[in-house]
Amino acid sequence: MRHRTVISTLWLALLPLLAACGEDSPDQRTQDILAMLPGGQSYVADCAGPAPTALTSCDDQDIWQQTLAQKAAYYDQMAPRYHVPEGHGLVTDITIANDLPVDSLTRPLPLEENPLTTTYQSLGDNDGYWTEMYVASQAFRYASTTGEDKAKALENLRTVVPAVYRQLQVTGVEGLYCRTYWDEHLLHEMPSGDNWYPGAGQYSDMVFKGDVSKDEYSGHMFGMGVVYRLVDDPEVRELARKSLEEVGNHLLKNRMKIVDVDGLITKHGDIWATSTAGMFYPGFNATLALSWIKLAAAAAGTDAPARWYDRCLLKITGENIDDCVPEDASYGDEDPYPWYLADGFNLYFSNCGENYNNFSMGFLSMYNLVDYEENPELKAFYQWVLEERMFQVRDDGIDRDIITQGNSFFNFLAASQSRCGLKTEGFRDAVQEGICTLRRFPPAKYQRASDTADLPLAGCRDRFNEPTHTEVVPIERRGISIFIWTRNPYNTVQEAENRTGIVAPSDFLLAYWMGRYYGYIDSRW
Repeated sequence: MRHRTVISTLWLALLPLLAACGEDSPDQRTQDILAMLPGGQSYVADCAGPAPTALTSCDDQDIWQQTLAQKAAYYDQMAPRYHVPEGHGLVTDITIANDLPVDSLTRPLPLEENPLTTTYQSLGDNDGYWTEMYVASQAFRYASTTGEDKAKALENLRTVVPAVYRQLQVTGVEGLYCRTYWDEHLLHEMPSGDNWYPGAGQYSDMVFKGDVSKDEYSGHMFGMGVVYRLVDDPEVRELARKSLEEVGNHLLKNRMKIVDVDGLITKHGDIWATSTAGMFYPGFNATLALSWIKLAAAAAGTDAPARWYDRCLLKITGENIDDCVPEDASYGDEDPYPWYLADGFNLYFSNCGENYNNFSMGFLSMYNLVDYEENPELKAFYQWVLEERMFQVRDDGIDRDIITQGNSFFNFLAASQSRCGLKTEGFRDAVQEGICTLRRFPPAKYQRASDTADLPLAGCRDRFNEPTHTEVVPIERRGISIFIWTRNPYNTVQEAENRTGIVAPSDFLLAYWMGRYYGYIDSRW
């Protein structure tokens, strides 16, 4: 246990000086937050100084002879038409009957003259996760456009948001998502394997997959948080609000556990910081917990989540905290959760064994944690963590900070939530690099032939013991995936062409429309 009492005592000694400042003195909650923060100091930054140089369209990286707007228009047409099965609503990858028609530059031919015949809709353990990335893309599109684009975005949201809310309803347990569900709208046989259950109530004609993980929840909370903030359509926004509130109720009832329909915690359902998994990544679990309870507090009809946030996570109320973790927790004497973010956001490993799924969950959670935090001191601390403990942190001699990886989505996300925006050191260049990466992003999501054997290998392997490269593999040469921003960009690739397997474009659309919303990408580019 750190010496929290010493910090608080030092802060209390300053209170008479603050009281002399009259109206400028912080309110009691802010005083308590400052006393709690690591070092008992303010993390608010001075953002004075010249404006950063303007961003450019990165025309020199246009290897496809296609604008970003043209690429987005194709993907925005492709997604609802082929990747969202009618009546089902979750985003899926597809298999088509014949090779995707492309031109000499391997750009897809117009869908109007070249309709596709889908023969197979995929079903996966994280369908809700990837669907929420598409949901968020359409929320940013809705908030950054007018006219037909805005109307289309809302139309898509009215289709897909009810589908992800159905993932809560089908389990019959408040706040419990399923991994995915199956019904007659999918074009393949009844799923087999473990953890399949009959749907509850009005969804008894469906089956759903249980044992949901933190991955799935991080996607849902991110997507619903973005919708609740940006979409003013009453129907869509209310579903987002209910989703956030119900998840909060589930976590509070179960003391920061995700509990399945069988009454047992799911395999990866530990959310409290000092769980068995959290002991290795305490800052990671703490980030999820802080973000999800903060979202629940914003959406809830009662003050219960907000009280839990202050009492159990920030620990600033002085109240009893015995019920803040599960009764059977092996280690229940927890520090304030923000402390773990400063000292233990341990996602990097010197042997290149990083888990990029954890990176994604961390960034998704931190986005809404910063965006929804209303206290300026606590908000500034969270922003500092994002800047200094997540985006650029390595000191082990292996230059693999996120800021160096050309990850368009992470770059835009981190810059948008930083204390000084593009004035923050390195962030303007990171956003520019993110724009250039999108210029190189393939204009159709099928697997192109690729062999990275010509690129130098690193002296370390990934967490699956596969070799990695010393430098980031150019995005057009990587293996295709439903959300490329969560994949290790140093992985070796050896893939043959496959133009019948078409992957959903949630990754490009989310990065593009987030970039548009924050003004990083001009609509003419």
